[in-house]
Amino acid sequence: MLPKKYLSLILIALCFLVYANSLNGAFICDDLTSIVNNPSVNNAAQYLFSPPGLLNSLNYLTGKLNPFSYHLTNVLLHSVNSVLAFIFLCLFFKTEAAFLGAGLFAAHPIHTEAVSWISGRPYCVLGFFIFAIYLLYRASSYGPDGQGRFRPGRYLCCLTMFAYFLVNHISFLALVPLFIIFSDLTFQRWRRNWKLWLPFLAVTAVRLILARNFVLNHVAQVAKNIGESGASWTNPVYNLTYSVFTHLRLLLWPAGLTIYHEPMIVSARAIHTGIVTLAIVLILLPWIYKKAKMIFFAIGIFVLFLAPTYSPRPVCWLVAERYVYFPSVALSMALAFFYDRLSQPEGRRPLALAIAWLMIAGYGARTVARNEDWKTQARFWRQTLEVSPLSPKARNNMGDVYYQEGNIEGAIREFKKSLELRPEYADPCFNLGNIYYYLKGDVPEAIRYFKLAIRFNPELSEARYHLGIIYLNQREFDLAEENFKKALELKPDYAEAHNSLAVAYFHSRQPALAIAHYRQALKLRADIDAEFSRAMEALISGRAGF
Repeated sequence: MLPKKYLSLILIALCFLVYANSLNGAFICDDLTSIVNNPSVNNAAQYLFSPPGLLNSLNYLTGKLNPFSYHLTNVLLHSVNSVLAFIFLCLFFKTEAAFLGAGLFAAHPIHTEAVSWISGRPYCVLGFFIFAIYLLYRASSYGPDGQGRFRPGRYLCCLTMFAYFLVNHISFLALVPLFIIFSDLTFQRWRRNWKLWLPFLAVTAVRLILARNFVLNHVAQVAKNIGESGASWTNPVYNLTYSVFTHLRLLLWPAGLTIYHEPMIVSARAIHTGIVTLAIVLILLPWIYKKAKMIFFAIGIFVLFLAPTYSPRPVCWLVAERYVYFPSVALSMALAFFYDRLSQPEGRRPLALAIAWLMIAGYGARTVARNEDWKTQARFWRQTLEVSPLSPKARNNMGDVYYQEGNIEGAIREFKKSLELRPEYADPCFNLGNIYYYLKGDVPEAIRYFKLAIRFNPELSEARYHLGIIYLNQREFDLAEENFKKALELKPDYAEAHNSLAVAYFHSRQPALAIAHYRQALKLRADIDAEFSRAMEALISGRAGF
């Protein structure tokens, strides 16, 4: 067997082999908001406590809006995590078995959402921190039954790393203390290690208390985004059953990969069968622990790190492939465990090795194919719609694709289909308002859809702004001013709204207010009409009046 450093290089090469065709992908979906249209992306100092945002900012400062550097960073992160997974697995298995398990982690297609999608980066970063914290903890803590030497420097390093990342990433990382406790209990390391749990629990408790308002606002926002679409239940047992078995199915047979696993269509019989299956596994856990401790530990990792999806109040999506980025190491552990068993006696080793590499190759081929779906917006949303045809979000985004391609009737059809699937969905209403006003010239329909968008999402500042534009062009200045001011209440730095409000005040003969908003529009670099700019400069200089 090759030395571990060479095996680590092979894992890195494997990562680049299966993700090479993701490097020339475009900005997709949330990438446009977080990077392309984010005015703060060039301010690295703003993201000092948000490693994913910091990496985005550094990518921008080095490569501007070239997506290659962003994709390369994700593949490098995944490569590092694959090596960390190898080190992690070496704690429990022989080198060859650990290497094969890490190879499966490197090549598995469930990771494409976290790696091929630039906005999936937080889960690659999260995986890095979980691996690093756990490995440092194991290297610093007492051994079984209190044997070994405690290393305070390593312990302080892992605790500091945990506290740093917890500042902006609460839900999944808050499970790390439970992971450490579960590990110590499983491997009988708790007798003296229990004292080492207390700082982790204290940091988590303090952070949750300080983040109370943030957590409540986040829960409210998630409920608004996915609750109405029927993407979650309020019964945590149902949530656990559906989440565990759906994520497990995607992990074992990654055929229907999609960014939107909605709507949640499942029969009561399937849920009840799942509950019974979980109950049987729960009953068998003592036997599994006795006969196959590594499988017991793997089951615990998989179930524990999906815990936020079980919440009776939605704090995240019920199913998302990126959530399985770290928990997928459970499958790597299972492969390593069964390889160890199948390769004994020595005569069966070639067969076991062939099966393991066949699995890695098969999953790797699926990863390469899935990367192609992330290449362009058009291809991505078409594939998403094929897998999730009843997703209102997928329909709405497909409408955007048709709009960009100039297929206006196709865009209208998709936006209206999205509304049929989710009648109180603000985004397609807003998109239809834009089409009916700016392309169709149908003012009544445009006003109707903009008002619907505002009713369904009162915080949608863009709908207020465009409704204001309609009233401004109709010379209904009072209504225009009302909507522009509301847009600015929601988004104070909305440059176009400042400019349009200045126009409205100019025409309604309110010079002081017009000048104030014109200056603010200039400060925010709004696109100001040259004729209006000359009129305002003349008004400011006193060369003209009303």
